[in-house]
Amino acid sequence: TTAVTPIVDSVLTGYNGSVIAYGQTGTGKTFTIEGALQGEARGVIPRCVSDIFERIQTASEDSQYLVRVSYLQIYNEKISDLLVLGKDNLKVRERGTNNPYVEGLSEHVVKSAEDVYQLLARGKQQRATNGTTMNR
Repeated sequence: TTAVTPIVDSVLTGYNGSVIAYGQTGTGKTFTIEGALQGEARGVIPRCVSDIFERIQTASEDSQYLVRVSYLQIYNEKISDLLVLGKDNLKVRERGTNNPYVEGLSEHVVKSAEDVYQLLARGKQQRATNGTTMNR
């Protein structure tokens, strides 16, 4: 997770963070990003989630954190909210300069790593996958 430590640092200072995997079909993007939720085979996201909540636990008493989670998929150039069934074909918009967001994307307040893992498991069931000639 050292590659994404700067993202976790930024998230904990109030910025949004994103991790995106891009590449050819069948190269391990999903496994790298998701992996297992527990143990050595954890992916980047579960490791970051653990790091965020461990650091919140050890933060000073006068610090306050609000953690919100969204989970989207871009598939065939369409954006879908993986946490709300039927929220498909969402649009990227911009608030002011350099402040993009996905209009209509749900945000869920979470209080623990376990809350996030439950959302990830729920969203994973909604993911669209399809075989291609590259991975058949």
